[in-house]
Amino acid sequence: MKISFSKIEYVIVVALIARFLFLLVGAKIYYGTDNFYVGGDTFAWANMFESLWKTGNYTINPNDPEGWFFRLPTYSFFIGFFWIFIQDWYLAFKVIAIAQILLDASCVWFIYRICKNIGADQKSALIAAFLYAIYPFAIVWTTMIYAESLTNFLLFFGFYLFTSKKYSLSGFVIALAMLCRPQAFMLAPFLPFLYTGTSIKKWFSKPVIVYGLSCFLLFSTWPIRNYFVHDKLVLTYEIGGSENWTKDVTNFRWYIYSVKSEWEPQFTQIIKNEEVTIPEFAKQFPEDLPKLERAFALAKSCAPGFSFWKGYYAKPIYNNGCLDSVATLFNELRLGQIQKNPFNYYITVPFQNLKKALFKIDLYNTSGFKLWMGRVLFGFRSILIVLGIFASIYLFIKFEKYRGIILATTFFFWSFYIFICFGTSSNSRNVEVRFFLPTDIFMLIPLGIGSGTYLNRNNNQPKTDLIN
Repeated sequence: MKISFSKIEYVIVVALIARFLFLLVGAKIYYGTDNFYVGGDTFAWANMFESLWKTGNYTINPNDPEGWFFRLPTYSFFIGFFWIFIQDWYLAFKVIAIAQILLDASCVWFIYRICKNIGADQKSALIAAFLYAIYPFAIVWTTMIYAESLTNFLLFFGFYLFTSKKYSLSGFVIALAMLCRPQAFMLAPFLPFLYTGTSIKKWFSKPVIVYGLSCFLLFSTWPIRNYFVHDKLVLTYEIGGSENWTKDVTNFRWYIYSVKSEWEPQFTQIIKNEEVTIPEFAKQFPEDLPKLERAFALAKSCAPGFSFWKGYYAKPIYNNGCLDSVATLFNELRLGQIQKNPFNYYITVPFQNLKKALFKIDLYNTSGFKLWMGRVLFGFRSILIVLGIFASIYLFIKFEKYRGIILATTFFFWSFYIFICFGTSSNSRNVEVRFFLPTDIFMLIPLGIGSGTYLNRNNNQPKTDLIN
């Protein structure tokens, strides 16, 4: 029997080939290890599920009150499903990586259908799907046991369901994404733009209300559990309860992000017991330098949180050591920076963060082939982001039928970038490219549609209304 493939199926095959090639060949090179499934956070999700399965407590550390909120539940339950049957985490990770590849490749089809559902032509839909099929930062996270790939799948699935007019199911899936990675919070309120477009009146319509209620009802189970069971209202997660994320480390990071956009090289210098470089902006206030030098010295010698990081120069510190002193010193230094140099805190550093988030090129502490590989990959990412922004502007001005999706993707993109780069909470200013993956990949949709529309600009395109 002759088997025929449509063009989108060819794109899906490309996506699968790219991802399996990375699993078989590229992952070891990219991550520099044979055990490329495991990252620094992998066992946080694994251990919390195992704790739930064996003790009934979803926590990273039952002896620490912050441990109950260390990770959101969706990804823990996802990987835990495989572990239940396999009972060996390392073997389960290999199976999970294959599952993540299949889920991620299915996003190619979701993107294609999203574009078709909002009235894009075949060429535009295929371009958008193909861009995701070859997008390197989607590919590299398929093999790592992190929540990135599952989050992407859930977001695209929920997006597709909304454009297919399945509003209650869309809200349910988006809530699962919110319980997987907090980035989804930034998409949830803007997804209704797909229905409302620029109409304010439509925000009070049945589809938007149904979507909102289903999303809220499922997601609310997490903060309700936190408040009524553990006496604390936590909407997402809190970095605490883990041996290496005690308040000495978190306050150090919070201080560093008040003076510059990266915590390196200072963090590595502390755990390796090297001379710590004084940040340039900190030198503007000589009266604070003795306190800062004391904080660095104590962090190296007796701060328990730092001692549990990989590469620490001595044995881990199992008592409180000088935990409170280090945390207090870094907190005082941060508050001093805000008071004495507010322009640097509220303007200079945030724009440094934004520049890094959009145009990051070099990886820290790399050289040779990995350095150049990183530059190529990050450069490609930056080009696609910039082109996606211009495509969004072009489509919004030229085509009314695309304004809904442009508003949804653009608000999602910029709200998260502004929150991370300019925010002042403890979860802000940590500029890691993987955090921006959901926002970046959604910009591939306007880029694909804009590219196809521009290529077909001399053809007569059928008019399609907004979803209604």
